[in-house]
Order: sequence, then C-alpha cells, then structure tokens
Amino acid sequence: MQVLSLIRIRNLGLLPSRRHFTSIANTSTSSPSSSPSSSTTTSSPSHGSSCEALVDSLLSTNNPNSNNNNNICLDLISSYNDLDDVSRLAFLNHLSTHHGPDLPSLSKYLSSLYTTHNPKVDTDNQTLAIDSATASSLHELSKPRYNALFPLLNASTTASTPTLINLRHDCLRLKGPRPLADALKDHLSKTFSPASLTLRPITYSGSPASVIEKVAKSESVHPLRSLPDLRSRLSPPMRCYGLFSGSLPVEAGPCVFVHVALMPGLTGEMREIEDARGRGEEHEATA
Repeated sequence: MQVLSLIRIRNLGLLPSRRHFTSIANTSTSSPSSSPSSSTTTSSPSHGSSCEALVDSLLSTNNPNSNNNNNICLDLISSYNDLDDVSRLAFLNHLSTHHGPDLPSLSKYLSSLYTTHNPKVDTDNQTLAIDSATASSLHELSKPRYNALFPLLNASTTASTPTLINLRHDCLRLKGPRPLADALKDHLSKTFSPASLTLRPITYSGSPASVIEKVAKSESVHPLRSLPDLRSRLSPPMRCYGLFSGSLPVEAGPCVFVHVALMPGLTGEMREIEDARGRGEEHEATA
C-alpha cells in the first residue's frame, strides 16, 4: 500500500474573493476595440443606469428567449465590472426591488384564500388549511424573479461565474440586500457542487502556464524560492492535484489543490521530504 505523505493543502475556497476574479472578468469581457475609458475603475451615473436597463431587458416577460440574450449578458458583465461601489449598491438594490418576488400577485393570491366562501378557512381562529397545491402556488409566487438572471449569465460565458461571485461579495461587503446574497449563495453552491468538480494532476510540463502561476502565487506556507524550486514541487517524487470547475475560466486555476509526495514510509519531519525532493528520488512505498 502506498503511503502518501501530505506536504501541504492550500484551500482556495470554492467561492473565491471578488479581488481574485476581477481581472479575469474584465479580461474575458473586453474587446480589442474597447476605449481606454471603459477599463477605468470609476463610473458615471449612466453606467449604473445602463446596468439597470440591461437587467430589465433580460428579465422582461416580453423577452424570455431572445436570441440577443447572450450579447446583453456580456454587456451587463462588462458594465457591472466598471461600476464603483456606490453604483454597484444602487444596482443591487434595483435588482432586489424591481425583480424580487411578485408581491402584488402574492398579496392578491393570499387575499383570495381568506374569503368567507373558502371552506379551508377557519374564520373563528383565523387559520387556513394549506394543501399541497396551495403550498406549491405560494412557493412559486414567493420566488424572486432575479433567480432567472443567474442561469442566463451562466449560459452566456464562463466569465459569468466570477461576476456572480462578485455580486454576492458586493452584497455582503456593501451591506446590500441579504435575500439576494442568499439566493446567489444557493446558486453558487450548486455551481460548485462536488459532482461538478474534476480532479486533475498539475505538472510543470503538462499544465497550462496560467494554472502553474496560480498554484505558485497561492503558496503561502512554503514560499517559492526560485523557478527550479517550483519545477521540483511539480515533478517526481512530488505530486500535485487540483479540483477544477468547468464554470470558471482556465485562468482561474483550481478551486483547491494539494501537494503530496511518495515516500517509503511515514516521515517524521518536513526535512526528509525536502531532501528527497531535492534529489529527485521516486520512492516505492513499502508501508
């Protein structure tokens, strides 16, 4: 039986920070013809109005399956990334207020239940007997309409997932609508479910340079000393494995990665593993 001596586990988190993906989202949605002003971090009121108009168009009941949805999604992602904090909070509040649950319809439905002609109503105790059909109707009417935005964005580009992460991060950071943050959390939990992640080896010669760079920059326990040091950590006898999500661009790297080493037995200290790595020895595990 092989013994894997765990060197270090670097958990990047399944929901990386907004800063981690800001540059990725900006790069993925920019075009060569973009003007210099489009990449600035400040925004005018028109930028916020543009985001609101775009999301209104996407979630319009008259535009459920427009062929132009992908272009609108890309424009929305690009515009949101250009907003400052004040405009971001205004957009989040607009999304929550104008595309939350259909409160008038919900109120009307509830009122229709509490009628003297409804046999399910106990007028003496002011209670209502709920059956499965009524519960299902209440559930549907209580769903926020902005839930439909998340799959639309996901279907448009892999850059949408970092933007959805940004949206939730901004909701928490800017003290935006908490129901919207919770809805984003539920959506992202499904996006990063274990079944959606793929385990892949990470090697110095076989992995994309962007992935290797992410692994190198994320190493904080044992900082890299040189390029040969990086090469030795991703070459025998070392092994490196990462969990990758298809919902993220390649540049994002693995959600989680782990370094291991094959050794002849359990090691007593880190020095033994570093020595074996320095000699490039591939041990055959005996324990």
